[in-house]
Amino acid sequence: MSSLNGATFVLLCVELSALLVMIAPLPGFLRASLVRFIGTSSLLSALQRPVMYLSFFVLIMFASTVREVYKYTEQYGQVKVQGVELANKLQVEVMMFRAQRNFYLSGACCLLLLVIYRIYGQLKEINQLQATGTALKKQADGAMTAYKALQAEKEELQKKLKAAAAGDAAASDATPPDDEIKRLRERVDKLAAERTAAEKSSEALKRQSEAQATEYARLMEENKSLQNKLADFELVMGDSAKKQK
Repeated sequence: MSSLNGATFVLLCVELSALLVMIAPLPGFLRASLVRFIGTSSLLSALQRPVMYLSFFVLIMFASTVREVYKYTEQYGQVKVQGVELANKLQVEVMMFRAQRNFYLSGACCLLLLVIYRIYGQLKEINQLQATGTALKKQADGAMTAYKALQAEKEELQKKLKAAAAGDAAASDATPPDDEIKRLRERVDKLAAERTAAEKSSEALKRQSEAQATEYARLMEENKSLQNKLADFELVMGDSAKKQK
């Protein structure tokens, strides 16, 4: 049990050191480096699960020390009432004080583990917020640069348009108005659409006439064949009639 208490004391010292590093009033550049290290360290992320198991173990020790404190406190009360020998009374007092010491030691370890976990989570969130803020600042700077470039381009185009409008003012009489140009373009588009429709209709009629010509030729061949058969039949029937006479 003494070795466990010694390990708990070492753990308490480590926790106090880590907590002091986390909350120490460091200079700005050191503080930023510390926050960045805590937020991006894969080693600290890998230590989360072992520390969680360790916290469960310390919590079990704390529950055990609570039981011991309660037990030795009752024994000390009984010793005081019974009036036993001084040696036995001192022995019970020593055991009670040791149980109380272990109680405070394990309780402080549990509390510091919880505090360190919360501070670690907050520092990670701070690092993420700082990274997000830096990215947003870069995006805002890029957007501002693009906006300035577009604004300059817009002003340049406006100047060119004004110069072109001033140059075209004298030649406005020689050129047709925009409405007339628009109407002529619409007319040209309409005529082109009508020509396309006429070509499609002509091709359809051509294919239909070719199909009809083919069908007509086939029917003519069948008609000729039937006429030949009919002539042969009449010839045969005429010969048979002559023989009967």
